[in-house]
Amino acid sequence: RGIGCQKNRKEGFFWVKKGADQKNTYAEYELANMFDEGIGCSENKQEAFSWYKKLAEKGKVKSQYKLAMMLKEGIRCIRNKEEALSWFEKAAKEGHVESKYELGMMLKEENKEKAFSFFKEAAEQNHVPSKYESAMMLKEGIGCIENREEAFYLLEQAAEKGNFGAQNYLAMRLKKNFRCKRDRKKTFSLFKKAAKEKHVKAQYELAMMLYEGIGCMGSKKEAFSLFKEAAIKGHVDAQYELALMLYEGIGCSKNREEAFIWFEATAGNGNANSQYRLGYQLYYGEGCHKDIEVGLSWIMEAVNQNHPDAKKFLRELPTRPVDLK
Repeated sequence: RGIGCQKNRKEGFFWVKKGADQKNTYAEYELANMFDEGIGCSENKQEAFSWYKKLAEKGKVKSQYKLAMMLKEGIRCIRNKEEALSWFEKAAKEGHVESKYELGMMLKEENKEKAFSFFKEAAEQNHVPSKYESAMMLKEGIGCIENREEAFYLLEQAAEKGNFGAQNYLAMRLKKNFRCKRDRKKTFSLFKKAAKEKHVKAQYELAMMLYEGIGCMGSKKEAFSLFKEAAIKGHVDAQYELALMLYEGIGCSKNREEAFIWFEATAGNGNANSQYRLGYQLYYGEGCHKDIEVGLSWIMEAVNQNHPDAKKFLRELPTRPVDLK
């Protein structure tokens, strides 16, 4: 750790191993962690698993949790859900909060009542992700009696502690019910917090608010940056907005070649706006090789979704009459 001396992980590993060989329980756990993370030695999950299991069988709670995580994921062992649940339960009985959360997550589908019970216990120990999970279940009465007031209270607590799921949910709720300027500012603030945690939906929503100047001064450049980040992660609406900004040169330099790439990505996912835009670029050869036939085929895809601009485009083609019934 480099406390009172220069950090030397290899030497640290040597002394920890020496302590573990002498049956020092603390050293055994540290050794398992060092093998697990490759600290001062080559990563060795098999050795880590072996040490965690040995300690778990001695009733060491942290090792029970670590062992359960490895069994759950099948890390250097055969994935074994039942055995993972068993070790999580042992640790949870000793009050281990992360084990309670994991039990809740594993039981969410098959035993909603039990899952809620574990989330509730962990939430009462101030475990933030469990507060969010408890709230979402209370909101809909899943595995418990519906209690929206308590759900909202837990969501606010989780959001204040940085849970981006809670921040995003509260922001979306406020967005649907804007009553005043203060609501817009609060919504912007919540989306901003969640976006900092790389929550893709929050990045998109924050970008929209920045683009429109809702709850903030507005910044097309910042909006572009956030749309791009969300687009790279696969957010379809962000991909379309990014393409549009690139096409028009809003918040960025005009780049119709890159716009074409993003319109193409979203058109394939059924976005009618992108289908029309892609077809338009192909028809006129903007930012791509001109291909009238393929362009019209994409515009027809948009027409099939009743896209008004696509319909108008085809009606105005003097040499290519199209049945739009």
